[in-house]
Amino acid sequence: MRLWKKKLKPKKIQREDTGWSISTKVFHGPEKTLRKTRTNKTSSIQIIKNTYLWIKNYLQTVWWLFIGWLVILGFFVLFATPIFTLKADRIEVVLKPEPVFDRGAIESLLRDFAGKNVFSISTQDVFESLSENVRHIASVEKSLILPDGMRVVISSFPPSYRAFIGEERFLLTENGQLIPDIPEVEAPALQIFHLVQDPNIGKKTPIMDEDMYGIRLILNSWKQALSALPIDELRFYEQEKELHIVTGGTHCIFSLESGQGEVDTLKTLIDKGNVVLSRLTYIDLRIPKRVYTCPKSEGACSQNLAHIYNN
Repeated sequence: MRLWKKKLKPKKIQREDTGWSISTKVFHGPEKTLRKTRTNKTSSIQIIKNTYLWIKNYLQTVWWLFIGWLVILGFFVLFATPIFTLKADRIEVVLKPEPVFDRGAIESLLRDFAGKNVFSISTQDVFESLSENVRHIASVEKSLILPDGMRVVISSFPPSYRAFIGEERFLLTENGQLIPDIPEVEAPALQIFHLVQDPNIGKKTPIMDEDMYGIRLILNSWKQALSALPIDELRFYEQEKELHIVTGGTHCIFSLESGQGEVDTLKTLIDKGNVVLSRLTYIDLRIPKRVYTCPKSEGACSQNLAHIYNN
């Protein structure tokens, strides 16, 4: 008995859609090949995104070009046009304090900056220009008065002493400069001896910074250690680098280099009763561990002092 088998249809294999299609067309050639074709489709959303990015990049480029042109235009207006050129009559000067400066000389020096661009003038430029001629300037502050002016505030070192040099009288500033005396300014008197005259400028040579510092140290030490003793006279000998403090007719001689310690030595001697200033013409403390005194009872002491220091 013959059995008939029913032919089964092959099952359809479900393939994932990979975007690729298989062509059954056979190309004639040396070898038989199959060609795969790819479908390349771009979605509408992607087109919109690409368009947005292009527009965004374009606008950014245009924006930066615009900023660049603005910067170039700004530099041109600021530095290449006369709008911001300093005018001489637009320079304001404030002097602190007013009496210690020659306003006319200061304004004349500042007029040298007229015609320059206000943004190109630095505070340092102004300070250096002024301080070359006016030595007692402590600080300079500059501010702009747009478009073509500036305001300059000039401060002086404070006067430390009223200096007497022979028959002349000055104010001695904190940085050792001699300026014309101003009667309204209160300052302790300081007699200055043997200060050299500068033939080039026709003025007394200013006192060195280290000498001013030494004088200040000695006086501060005196005020702290010997405040009960009044200072009748102050004498500074520039060539000898000495400071003499006269109290009750007695000359106390100190060296600028180590005068602070010498004041402490004098205090120790007074406390121990080893010296009585009222009995002495002078007491010399310049040499370490050696103290020289000369009593008022000996007339030669005053002559010796005058012979050494008043010639």
